[in-house]
Amino acid sequence: MSVPAAPPPLPRAALLQPEKLILLCSAAVLVAGLWWCAIVAATGGVSWCTWKTVSGLPCVGCGGTRAMLSLAGGQWTEAWLLNPGVAAALLGLVVVNLYAATVLIFRLEPWRPRAVWLGRWRWWIGAAVLANWIYLLAAGRV
Repeated sequence: MSVPAAPPPLPRAALLQPEKLILLCSAAVLVAGLWWCAIVAATGGVSWCTWKTVSGLPCVGCGGTRAMLSLAGGQWTEAWLLNPGVAAALLGLVVVNLYAATVLIFRLEPWRPRAVWLGRWRWWIGAAVLANWIYLLAAGRV
């Protein structure tokens, strides 16, 4: 009696779809954000920041909880003024999730950036984080 041959292995690209990973990571971020908001609500609206406590300077995410709550309440301008980096990141996360869900639901061909773009994006993101921190310092979050 012969043993049936094993099926060929799946191509590497079929093992992990980046769009599924995006949605899974976004769900984890959502759960963590809700958990953090629950902690802040349980402490009477007081959040703490180890960085600010130790250095006296605002961290890059300073005001992020209030910005997230303002976005959830539809107060876009207030969220932007509290922390433009967090507000932009959350809005960007919504756009990326819509893209990922659309690709998965309608089985569209996913867009893949060229490797050359990835190196440039790192610099732009780093510059945006630095600009956000400078804004927070200039806004007097000290």
